Amino acid sequence: MGEIFNQRDWKERKGYLGHTSEMAFETFCKKEGILFERFGQRTESSLDYKNLSIILRMRPDYICQKVDESFFVEVKSVGRDGILKVKLESLEGITFWDSLLPVKIFIYDSVKKRVSFFAYKWLRVKLYHVDIDRFESDLKPYFPLSIREFAWHELKQN
Repeated sequence: MGEIFNQRDWKERKGYLGHTSEMAFETFCKKEGILFERFGQRTESSLDYKNLSIILRMRPDYICQKVDESFFVEVKSVGRDGILKVKLESLEGITFWDSLLPVKIFIYDSVKKRVSFFAYKWLRVKLYHVDIDRFESDLKPYFPLSIREFAWHELKQN
């Protein structure tokens, strides 16, 4: 078999994870009657986002509506290690967007094909009790959160 997924090149992982998780989110929305439109940066963008402000780089992935409720959604994924890794730098951007319109977090567990969907404010409370770790590749800080912390639901395809 090939190399372990989290040891592959970031560009390869980013394209796969973003696409797979976003497809799962859109399937979820269709089942739940949530209207959605792409809002955040696309993984295949030709723009150089690293020179933009953190607020622009960390736009939520979607803007959504359900009945009379409008909200942003940030899509995340977890794999075999069972850890959601929340980048410290992304919290500043998400916090800003949450001040404009509530942000919800959608997590796709690609191993067990299940989802979790909750308010960003809940995640912030959880992160107060988590020690910061660092990615090996670039030493950027992140908060590791076990998937046991989330309520999970099966992702129904049809």
